[in-house]
Amino acid sequence: MRIEEVGEERLEEIIKLDEEISWEFVDEKVKKKLGYEEYARRHRDLFLELLRSPGEQKFFAALDDNGNIIGVAWIKIVWDTVNYVKFPYLMDINIKEGHRGKGIGTLLLNAVEEFCRRRGYDKIGLRVESSRGDLVNWYKKRGYVVRSLYMEKELK
Repeated sequence: MRIEEVGEERLEEIIKLDEEISWEFVDEKVKKKLGYEEYARRHRDLFLELLRSPGEQKFFAALDDNGNIIGVAWIKIVWDTVNYVKFPYLMDINIKEGHRGKGIGTLLLNAVEEFCRRRGYDKIGLRVESSRGDLVNWYKKRGYVVRSLYMEKELK
C-alpha cells in the first residue's frame, strides 16, 4: 500500500468511492425519499460542482499493490471568512470497507498535512458530524480541536 497525490485522471474512481461510502452516512429519511439511483445522480452533480468551484484542490489516494484506490483524501483551498486568509479545508477522507482500521486514514491525513505545511499553511479545517463521536475522537487524537459549532434546525 502506498499514498500518492493523484489527479483528475482518476476522478471517476474517486467519485464512485465517495458515492458508495457517503451513502452509509445519509439520513434514513433521505435514503427512503431519494433511493440510491437519485442519490447517486445528485451526489455526482454536487461532487462535480464542488470540484469546479473556485479554489485549488488536491486528491491523495491510498493505493493497493495493484494500484487500485482503497482510500482517498480531498483538500480544497478556501477562504477563512473570519481571518480573511486562504487555508486548506479537508473536504473528505474515505476508506473502502475492508481496509478500515488499518491506519490508512492516518497515512492519508499525514500526507495532506505535510502537503499543507510545505505550502506554508499553518492550519487545516474540516467538518465532522457531531453524531460521529468515533470520528470526532479520531481527529482529536491527531491534534484537531473544535473551533466552531455548526447548528441546524429541521423545518417542517
